[in-house]
Amino acid sequence: MYDNKKCDKNMEHSKLIEVNAIFLAIIENTYDAIFIFDVTPSKVCQISWWNKICVKQTGINEKDAIGKTIHEIFPERLHDLLTQGLAKCLEEKKLIIFK
Repeated sequence: MYDNKKCDKNMEHSKLIEVNAIFLAIIENTYDAIFIFDVTPSKVCQISWWNKICVKQTGINEKDAIGKTIHEIFPERLHDLLTQGLAKCLEEKKLIIFK
């Protein structure tokens, strides 16, 4: 017997994998520094993605950035700006772009 629900879930999963691959290709091949945070339940923001332009602009390689907080990676002069931006992002649940 054919299970439509299982087939639909498999197709959804395949589509998510495809969209994720496209997204990662875009952020890895842009000319902008892009980093992504995961927010822990205690509201600690840990870097989960660090593209090659971040590496080029900061001199910090991806494996050294992943899992670190903004305070561990960025100079102190940027902490307030990043902290305020992240608070706004969490409050409004929107993407924040720093220029």
